[in-house]
Amino acid sequence: MIKAESVILALIVVFMALSFPCSGQAEQGALPEGVTVPLCRHINASETQVLDHFMTPNLSSVSFILTWGNASFDLMMALRKPDGAIVNSSADLPVVFQRNRSLQYYIIPDPEPGEWRADVFARTAPEGGMDCCLVVLEETASEPTDDSSDDAAENQSSEVCLECSQDG
Repeated sequence: MIKAESVILALIVVFMALSFPCSGQAEQGALPEGVTVPLCRHINASETQVLDHFMTPNLSSVSFILTWGNASFDLMMALRKPDGAIVNSSADLPVVFQRNRSLQYYIIPDPEPGEWRADVFARTAPEGGMDCCLVVLEETASEPTDDSSDDAAENQSSEVCLECSQDG
């Protein structure tokens, strides 16, 4: 399972990304080790941004974290698994879904490897659109070592790359 510290750190990175104008991606070296560079895009009302991500085998969990800076407007994210099944806000446990006025995330234990797709849809947005950011955290469980603390295994984040295209 993903450590709370990883999620909190990812949320801080996303907040920092939204504090600046959308200008692409930050440099990985400028971020704490193990944190994925957020993918930030500009989105207009009724527009869908499609983001593809290849999931490697043997992950203990993955988190898709979407945030936007203006809580007055509404974005939604749904995921499509490699087998074509949809993961959305009505997903059953063990998938964790959480949403508030400017943040939405999924935590998916033991994700199947292959091509995943995140569809980000702007239900409402200001005239001229707004910026949003997506962070994907992959967690792999490492083998316990003799000097390990209370945890049987230590989670490590791995860097991911996302491609973004506009669809419909």
